[in-house]
Amino acid sequence: MKDEKWIERKYMFSDYLKGVEFVSEAAKLSEDHNHHPFILIQYKAVIITLSSWNAKGLTKLDFDLAKQFDELFLLNEKAIIRK
Repeated sequence: MKDEKWIERKYMFSDYLKGVEFVSEAAKLSEDHNHHPFILIQYKAVIITLSSWNAKGLTKLDFDLAKQFDELFLLNEKAIIRK
């Protein structure tokens, strides 16, 4: 958690394209929930930042979506999730 208003995760991948594939799947999950995080690709790293603008902070939806991103990552890549 970042400043108690954001959830931020850094996911590390073995190569650039695996990170891009993860972002594509994460975007589909985001669309399904109509909740859209900031997503930054830095070569083999993907950083996702979640917050709820209307609530001016975190909601259950942020935590639920963060958990789904973690599960998606673990399905696709055996590496470390960095907080």
